[in-house]
Amino acid sequence: MNKRGIQWEFIALLILAIVFIVFALLFYSNVFGQAGEAAKNSLFGSIPAS
Repeated sequence: MNKRGIQWEFIALLILAIVFIVFALLFYSNVFGQAGEAAKNSLFGSIPAS
């Protein structure tokens, strides 16, 4: 078997899993509203809410 091929498959699955988790967290935090705002602020940096 080609080790490099397996490695790239693993990396691709890992990236997909990370993307899925990030979207899931954003979706659920948006459902909770205030938690969504906090998540966006932490993602885009400490933006003071006035």
